[in-house]
Amino acid sequence: MKWIYKIEPKFKTALALTIVVVLVLGTNMVNKSHFSRLQQSFASVYEDRLLVENYIYKLSHALNKKRLALYDSPLEGRIFTKAANDSIQNLVIAYQQTKLTKAEAKLFNRFIQDNALLQHHEKQYFKGNRQEVDSLGIILGQQHDKLADILNGLSDIQLEEGKNLITDSDTIIASNNLYAHLEIILIIIIGLIIQALLFASKSLKPKFDQDERMN
Repeated sequence: MKWIYKIEPKFKTALALTIVVVLVLGTNMVNKSHFSRLQQSFASVYEDRLLVENYIYKLSHALNKKRLALYDSPLEGRIFTKAANDSIQNLVIAYQQTKLTKAEAKLFNRFIQDNALLQHHEKQYFKGNRQEVDSLGIILGQQHDKLADILNGLSDIQLEEGKNLITDSDTIIASNNLYAHLEIILIIIIGLIIQALLFASKSLKPKFDQDERMN
């Protein structure tokens, strides 16, 4: 600790203040980064997961109603199917504007392709004769089942990604708490250093005025 006594008092004060300023700025930057990540995480939970889950529910509802419409009269079924397809298209566009994972994008592309195939069979169904209608009805039912399975898979992805976002948020909070504890420890250490510097400054001062004539 002898090095403390060799430092000028002004430099000691400047050094202590510099350490405090650097600590405050560093902590502020870390906290700002953590807060930004938390904001993004919470926004993603709503925009990319909760909204998407709502889109999936609406897509499933529209497909189920279309399936029931197959048993109505051809005219009413055709009119309802067209309206449902327009609604599904709008939901697909809204879904595509969200942030998709690779697995989700791949599965959703399958939904788009199979939905296009379903609509193709629907057109044939409403234009076909009695024999074609019976065979196409079976095909339509199978296609609806495939789309329902895809939507279930997409719903599972939302649940999994939601859990990942919550885990990430918990990690950020835990990390922020760790930095807070480290900050307290560093402040204590700096306080001890400042005390040591002040003590060293006092130790260098003479306890009484020395008579110059005695030199």
